[in-house]
Amino acid sequence: MVVTTKFISSYLFDNKSAGSNLKIVSDANKDSTDKKGFNPLELLLSALGSCIGVYANKYLDSRKISFKEINITTSAEVGGTPERLINLMVRLKTDVDLKENNDNFLRYVKNCLVHNTLLHTEDIKIDLS
Repeated sequence: MVVTTKFISSYLFDNKSAGSNLKIVSDANKDSTDKKGFNPLELLLSALGSCIGVYANKYLDSRKISFKEINITTSAEVGGTPERLINLMVRLKTDVDLKENNDNFLRYVKNCLVHNTLLHTEDIKIDLS
């Protein structure tokens, strides 16, 4: 899996991966009305929420449990030393009553690759070429 990121202008970057591309605006003020896209932190939160959504869907589909709704809200604050996202919270809502299977469902969705990456990555190597 490879994503290439190219500087376009100011704080705008174009990202390409296997036939798709996405523009990211890294300085966009979250309250701005002229926002042109997700900033990198919002994109990270959306990746986590979407990944958990995929696993929620897989869990329900594999058990042939009908549902109409899976909604995920992912939030965080900027803080800490070094500065980073802290207090990450994922709220998952579905119209299904899982009764005694709530714990199994939550354990399953926590297997999402983005969640596991955030929990278990000790170092990210950055190479200047």
